[in-house]
Amino acid sequence: MKRVMIASSLLLALSSVLSSPAIGETAHASPPFGVLLDDKRVWTYDVVTEPAGKPTGQVTLSVRAIETHGAYTLVDLDAKGNDQVTGFTLLIGPKGVREILSIGREDRDEASFRLAYDKKYLPHIYLPAPLKKQQLKADLDRFGEDNRTYKVTGVLTKPNPHTWRMTWKGSYTVAEGEDARAKTKTRYEATVDFDPGVGFTLICPADGETPRCLRFHP
Repeated sequence: MKRVMIASSLLLALSSVLSSPAIGETAHASPPFGVLLDDKRVWTYDVVTEPAGKPTGQVTLSVRAIETHGAYTLVDLDAKGNDQVTGFTLLIGPKGVREILSIGREDRDEASFRLAYDKKYLPHIYLPAPLKKQQLKADLDRFGEDNRTYKVTGVLTKPNPHTWRMTWKGSYTVAEGEDARAKTKTRYEATVDFDPGVGFTLICPADGETPRCLRFHP
């Protein structure tokens, strides 16, 4: 009889754990990406022209808005201190963190978030889940605000015990007739370092146009 009661207790405990929100629809909001959901945290960055360069100014990032629909959480990071760094729009979903093109105010439901997450992410701030060393290739058509077609390879590595590094290399072209560089390949590289206990420690480049990087200033 005791064995039956013990077995029943174990099954009840297991059922409780499996049905917990921490291992279900909100798993993406827990570590290692939970630090991005701290709306009271302010990150300070030195503005540099290369990762090891001398600072030319400073920028702070803070969480301007958090919005969840189903399995997707939007995190809007606001930038202050440099008019040329405008912040970032991130979506945290089942497959990790992805920077996206902005979402209109009318597109605020799970379907719109899923579409942006799957089809409109940029090869920039991108952290696949689970965090483990891996490589992937992507052909991305990003017309509209970004107006580029990317052919890139992404590699996730761990340069030290606390940091995950996502690097992108490849090229992009812009839409025909939209720019003097139309159909001309332009070299593209991006590096983003992420510490699950701190947040982003390097975002390089800070945007898609200039060799301006953000290096975390503790």
